[in-house]
Amino acid sequence: MTAGGRIAGVLMLTVGVALFATFSGFVANAFLSAKRPKPVSAGDTELGGMVREVERLNAEQRAALDRLRGRVAELERAS
Repeated sequence: MTAGGRIAGVLMLTVGVALFATFSGFVANAFLSAKRPKPVSAGDTELGGMVREVERLNAEQRAALDRLRGRVAELERAS
């Protein structure tokens, strides 16, 4: 073995280990990274129906709250 061969071997070993570590890091990141949810739009059929249902329930709740406030005001006036 010559000195030049040893130096070349050490360089090749170092570069090979670095490349393998980088590659394995990318693969591990691909498996372990959190999946980003697909964005949805209000135009989607199922989502649109859910949005309309939430809006309907919200309107019912506002109406019930208004009736309750009216009843509380009546009771306060009667006291």
